[in-house]
Amino acid sequence: MNLRRIPEYCLALLLIGFLIPSFSVAQDSIRKEASWKLADRTTIVASFERWLAEAKVDDRTAKLVREFLTSNEATTEPIDLVIEGIGIGDADVARFIEILESAQPDETILTSNLLENKGCHEFVRDHVRLRYGRWLARNELFDESLAQLQQINVDNVLDPATLLYYRGLMEHQLLKQKECIKTLKKLRENEEALPRRYAVLAKLMLADMKRLEEDSLDEISRMMSDIKRRTGLNRSGSRVRKKEEDVINKLDKLIEELEEQQRQMQMAQGNIAPSSPAEREARSGGMGSGDVRSKKQTDGGQWGNMEPAERDAALAEMSKDLPPHYRSVIEEYFRKLADQTDKQQ
Repeated sequence: MNLRRIPEYCLALLLIGFLIPSFSVAQDSIRKEASWKLADRTTIVASFERWLAEAKVDDRTAKLVREFLTSNEATTEPIDLVIEGIGIGDADVARFIEILESAQPDETILTSNLLENKGCHEFVRDHVRLRYGRWLARNELFDESLAQLQQINVDNVLDPATLLYYRGLMEHQLLKQKECIKTLKKLRENEEALPRRYAVLAKLMLADMKRLEEDSLDEISRMMSDIKRRTGLNRSGSRVRKKEEDVINKLDKLIEELEEQQRQMQMAQGNIAPSSPAEREARSGGMGSGDVRSKKQTDGGQWGNMEPAERDAALAEMSKDLPPHYRSVIEEYFRKLADQTDKQQ
């Protein structure tokens, strides 16, 4: 090493040692403060104390609630701790949670006594609604779950992470792209403090929603999966029929675009005859007769009458460049077209 340059190295090291802390402080100062935060033990206890006083819970029951809070640690999702504590002080909540534990997705759960009752304390109502929304989500009742979770203010619950995670999850499942991205970005404001499962899945869902394209085969496939979910839950009303119509319309549009692209490429290569009388006449030097033969369009009406081997060959040809699970999307599209044609005849 050149001894003359030692002072320069020393100066560089001093500058680096000075600048790194300054840079860290600058980054911390410009980092956006999270709009929500996880509740610590002190906050949880204080919130329960306010509720016990405002709801005028008797001294004996209030003592049981306090003992529960001091003897139990928060689980993966603090909502379980909170709702159990509320259940000790409110028999209606305890009964409601007991019903949820054994209920099936197709059962009617009566919630009016707690969620629609204006006399119910807000602290109780919001946490019961969050617990109920999570139950609905886990039973694939996505619309119903989102309807509950959207009514809760993040600042009003002691487990905002679970609220934002399940709200984002429902918006993701229902393809509410803009809402989902907004919710998941809000959730990730406190990413370091999130349960690992929430942090990882939120990141994956956010990336997934950002690259989802409207009217793409990916979107159509997801819509059809949602229709299948709904029908599996005996949801076959106007909402499902509307979604089925949307799927067919999107597939129509997509197939027309693909066919037009293919036709243009083949025409450019000289491998396809012009599709209209005007184009044919132009290519033949204007000597065409100009006659146009009418042709009945079946719009897939023959799909159901095809032999299985012939149908499989057609499906394979149409989906050869696509991921395997799109095959069912295309098959379902033509099946619905065939059904519609049969009804019109």
